[in-house]
Amino acid sequence: MRAFLILIFLGTGGLFTSCSSTLDFHVPTQSFSSPEVVGETLGVTAQAAFSNSTKFRLARLEQAAIFSSQVDISTEEGTTKDNILNTSAALGLGNAVEATYRAYADSPNLIGAKVQLIGRDEGQKLEGIKLSLHAGYGSGQVDNKSFSASNGSGTTREYNSTLDIEAYELGSSLGYRLSETFMPYLSYNFRSYDAEGNLSSASFTDQTITGRAKVRSTQLGLLINKSRFYLQLEGGHAKSTWRGADSRDDYTLGLSLGMRIFTAS
Repeated sequence: MRAFLILIFLGTGGLFTSCSSTLDFHVPTQSFSSPEVVGETLGVTAQAAFSNSTKFRLARLEQAAIFSSQVDISTEEGTTKDNILNTSAALGLGNAVEATYRAYADSPNLIGAKVQLIGRDEGQKLEGIKLSLHAGYGSGQVDNKSFSASNGSGTTREYNSTLDIEAYELGSSLGYRLSETFMPYLSYNFRSYDAEGNLSSASFTDQTITGRAKVRSTQLGLLINKSRFYLQLEGGHAKSTWRGADSRDDYTLGLSLGMRIFTAS
């Protein structure tokens, strides 16, 4: 996620009387990865999803008065259940493999692959058991922000925040295609995010917070095909931990809309 910076106006006369900066990021609790790959036609599919997520908050910096020397920093913010929008795309590489790209809001984008081990691909839409495995990786600085706070008399104080994340994703999906239109499935996803956040100012010592976020998610899904378009519904359970502690359990629900936008044949 993007670390966000909030200035709260209290009092009068244009004077900022308090300041806070929070470092946090999101980890989706659903993947919307069906058991079938795109297919041997080298087709391209794209989808947009709205799902639950776990928000991991690394730290909050607060100052009672913006020009006070006293700065309080809390690193015990923990985790909360939230929602997130994301998009993804897949490129078929034969009848059993596809390359994937996932663009997650407030989180690193992931590149990866899915391999179908049992059953024919999505292009065939043949009835029967389907099984696939998928993986992804991404890294980068999801936030690098700064702002200057001024009291109107020319005196300013500069604040900076950065957040670097390295993300890994592994999962599997098992389903049974009932017809060309319907395929229920069960998916399991594991995500591990190594995060390093920094809060700094010329007026106080830099604060660096590191930790590992983990999310394990089991989802029941339903894929509904209609011509070039498809709909996916997922609901289930997610277990999230931060720094190996602060475990939380959440029931999850999400929706994805997608379409096949190109086929080679």
